[in-house]
Amino acid sequence: MTRIGFIGAGKVGFSLGRLMFARGMELSGYASCSYASAEEAAGYTGSRAYQGRDALVAASDVVFVTVPDDAIRAVWLEVSAGGGLSGKLFCHTSGLLASDVFEGARELGASAASLHPLMAVPDRLESWTLLADALYAAEGDPDALLKVGAICDALGVRYGVVAKEGKALYHCAASMVSNCAVALAYMGESAFAALGLADSVPGLWGLMVRNTASVAARGPAAALTGPVERADSGTVRAHLSALSGDDRELYRRLCQKLVELSRVKHPGRDYGPLLAVLESFRPEPGGATGPATRSPWAVAVGPGPYVSAHHGMGAYAGLDKPGDDGLSAWGSVSMAERWNFPRYSRATLTVMVSRARRTRRIDRASRPFQRHGWAVGAGAASPLTGV
Repeated sequence: MTRIGFIGAGKVGFSLGRLMFARGMELSGYASCSYASAEEAAGYTGSRAYQGRDALVAASDVVFVTVPDDAIRAVWLEVSAGGGLSGKLFCHTSGLLASDVFEGARELGASAASLHPLMAVPDRLESWTLLADALYAAEGDPDALLKVGAICDALGVRYGVVAKEGKALYHCAASMVSNCAVALAYMGESAFAALGLADSVPGLWGLMVRNTASVAARGPAAALTGPVERADSGTVRAHLSALSGDDRELYRRLCQKLVELSRVKHPGRDYGPLLAVLESFRPEPGGATGPATRSPWAVAVGPGPYVSAHHGMGAYAGLDKPGDDGLSAWGSVSMAERWNFPRYSRATLTVMVSRARRTRRIDRASRPFQRHGWAVGAGAASPLTGV
C-alpha cells in the first residue's frame, strides 16, 4: 500500500490526513516545525510524528507539502538536497502555485504535482468532513497526475485537471466567490450599521445563504434577480446616489457585470438606459465620482482671437441649465489647431463647480463655431464621460 506523509501539520495537512485515514489509506506520518503539532496530527491519523523532514521523506512514497505558499520552495530545497527521492511523488496543496516549484524533481527521479481542495478549511479537528465534499484541482506532470488521480479515487472525491499556466486564474476565481463575497458581506453589514440596523444584520446573512444556494442549484443566470436583471435604471441610479467613493465604483462595476449576465438570461431586453446610468456615474479623471451628468444644454461665449491661420486660443464662460444637480457655472480655455483639416478643432480643459455632490470636474467641451475671432458654441450636451 502507498505510504503517504505530510510536511506541515496545520489545518490543511491535518484535515487531509484525517480524511485519508478515514478512507483506510496508509499514512507514514507528519513532520512539522512544531513537533507537538506533528504528534497531535499523528495521533488523529494512526501514524507517527517525525523529528526531521528527511526521515519522513524516507518513510513515504508520497509526500504532501502542506505549508504556507511562501515556504514550499524552501522545504523542497531542503529535502531535495538530501537525495533518495527516486520514485517518490511530491505534491503541495497551494491553489496558486504550480508543481514547478519542485524544481528539478524529474532529474532527481521524483514526480511533482499540486492538489488543491476547493474548500475553506477553518479548523484542524472538524474540517476533514468538509474536504470529503470538496472539488479538487490537480496539476502536474503526466506521471504525477496518474498517482494523484488514484489518490482522489481512493478518497472518493471529485477532481479536475488544471494546466500549470491556469493556476493563477483558477485561484482568482475561487477567491472571487469566497473571499470577495465576504468583502461584499462586510459592505452590507456596514451599511446596515450606518442605518442603525445592526441588530437586523442576520437578515442579510439569510438572504446571502439563500441566494448562494440558488446559484449552486440553478447556476448564476437562472438565479439572478433584482433591479439590474429587471433593467430598473431608476433603482440602480438611487443605489449609486446613496453610495460614494470606492463603494460606489465597486457597485457600478458589479452592476456592469450583472448586465452582461442579464443579457444572457434575457437576450431581447433593452439594457441601454441602464448602461447609460452606469456610465454617467463613472469616476472622473483625478478620482472624483459622479453622478457625471451635465444639463441638457449649456451656452458659452468668449474671445478667441487667432494669431495665425492655424493656431488660436480663447477663454470661455458659461452657465448650465438648472437641473437635478442645481445650477452649474463653468469656464474653459482652449487652443485650436487647423493643420491640414478643413475645419478647426479644439481641445478644451473645462473646470466645473456645482453645489451638488460634484466638486470639481475636468472634461472636454464641444467644438465651437469660429466667427471673426469670437467663439460662440454649445457646451457638452452629453454625459461628461461620453464627450
